[in-house]
Amino acid sequence: MANVQQPHGTVLEGIFKGGYIYFDAGKRVFYITRSIRYSGTRGFLGNISEIKRGMNELKQGQDYIPSDVVKVISKETVERYEDIGSYNNSVPNMNAAIKGYTTLGALGGALGAMAGMKTDYDMAIYFKSGDKSLIRLNSTGAYQELKTILFDF
Repeated sequence: MANVQQPHGTVLEGIFKGGYIYFDAGKRVFYITRSIRYSGTRGFLGNISEIKRGMNELKQGQDYIPSDVVKVISKETVERYEDIGSYNNSVPNMNAAIKGYTTLGALGGALGAMAGMKTDYDMAIYFKSGDKSLIRLNSTGAYQELKTILFDF
């Protein structure tokens, strides 16, 4: 059984609307895909054909990109980006607040309540090809990494 890989974000508007955003740490790029990714088995023959395709591309001196990718987000493909804003999209976790309060007092309660808080980041991406997308990243780490990749000299 395959496991679902959690996307780092989604595409809200633009030509890739409804797409999912994944990060490839090895290549330091983000990918936009049309479908949720799975780790593990995707069907034995599906994995074999993907591996063979990747090996052929590497032999020909091409950079391997997974077949489900519709757009690469990297310094080479992005003309510019704009920070649209960030917002908290969840409510305080009261169970964690109570547990924190009973173990560490008032400070524990405050930390427990903040544990359930989550921030999303919206960015407008303008690609060199002329495509535009409004994306939402669902973690601070992904947001910071994308900004670092796009700003890198």
